[in-house]
Amino acid sequence: LQTIIDDSMKYQKELFKEIETVEPKYRSRYVEVANGTMHIALDAVKVKLKTQEEKKKQRLKDAGFKRPVDSNSPSDTTNNFFFGTRNDLIAAIRDDSDETT
Repeated sequence: LQTIIDDSMKYQKELFKEIETVEPKYRSRYVEVANGTMHIALDAVKVKLKTQEEKKKQRLKDAGFKRPVDSNSPSDTTNNFFFGTRNDLIAAIRDDSDETT
């Protein structure tokens, strides 16, 4: 995904540098193409962020965070309990931004 983002942003920058050399009657189409590359990059970023969020949620679930089961607590309470060492907690919430997705 990062390759798609980088390539589409690079291509868009090239398109906007060349826009002044394009004949006026073709400029609107040229801008449409540049807009399309921006949407490709934006969609790739959305997918990447969603994937990272899902990975974090799964790591927290695997680490043992559990919602309290109490009939008196409201359903929107988000108090979580974790039983483990400090290192286990750090490993569970560590950002995996160096992973390629």
